[in-house]
Amino acid sequence: MTTTRRAFICNKSHHDFRAVYSWGEPIFLTEGWLDAYDVGTMWRLMKPKLDLSGPDDYIVQTSLPVVFSIATGFMIARHGIVHMLLFSKGEYIERTVSFLEYQNSDWRI
Repeated sequence: MTTTRRAFICNKSHHDFRAVYSWGEPIFLTEGWLDAYDVGTMWRLMKPKLDLSGPDDYIVQTSLPVVFSIATGFMIARHGIVHMLLFSKGEYIERTVSFLEYQNSDWRI
């Protein structure tokens, strides 16, 4: 059984996201203007959509850094790994950070 990866886009804005479709099903976490300091509202908007995520899904870096931070933090906490799509030189590139080796261990920062 093949499952389609999802690409969670931090914010629906004027940017052309058509290139994201080749990476997975686009899901917008937020839309429009956001108050950069109202992280509680951001979290409430994003959580129901991020609850659909799986360990192979992507976070697309857009919008405010705090939105990207919340989304990546969620993916790491839930799945132990985050796959990021970063826009570079006219195309998206994938970068992955795994914390799986630290799950179920006594490791602490």
